[in-house]
Amino acid sequence: RGSFRVTAFTNDLDDAVANVTLGAGPGVVPGVGFVPAGGLGRRRENLERVRVQGVEISTSWQPNSAVTLRLDYLYSDAIDTATDTTLPQVPRHTVVAGLAWQPTSVWHVNVQTRHLSRAFEDDLNTLVLTPATTVDLRVSYQLNVQTELFAAVENLFDEVVMASRSADGSYDLGTPRFTRAGVRWAW
Repeated sequence: RGSFRVTAFTNDLDDAVANVTLGAGPGVVPGVGFVPAGGLGRRRENLERVRVQGVEISTSWQPNSAVTLRLDYLYSDAIDTATDTTLPQVPRHTVVAGLAWQPTSVWHVNVQTRHLSRAFEDDLNTLVLTPATTVDLRVSYQLNVQTELFAAVENLFDEVVMASRSADGSYDLGTPRFTRAGVRWAW
């Protein structure tokens, strides 16, 4: 009625490709060209070595035949070993909790929440992407063995998720509340 898994990992990557900051604007950044005020001049380069170490913990529990609870945790320490900085866009902590409920043989309800800890936008670790927590909901109805109707809402509470950030303070947002519905048919 339950499971528990732990996976520890370490990865060493030689010559990984990444965006490397060469300078800031305003002005000409060698190897990049003119960069406006508040901008960063970056170029794709090979990093000498990247080391990613961490642990993944996954557990699930089914208290009865209609309900399954799930909890997953990922700790990821991704480092450019030459500069001892954290790799951009990699949160150190990710937590996902989910509930699957099947009240009848044809109805399925899935709720999932995901939390990402802060991450850095840049290789210098100066531009912080704020933590975010989102909730997703999916409801489906099984018409027959081959056909399923479904409706889903991602980012149910329309959480502001910072996807990228510039040196001038501007930032791009991730996907806001997103609703979809459809028919899934298998043959």
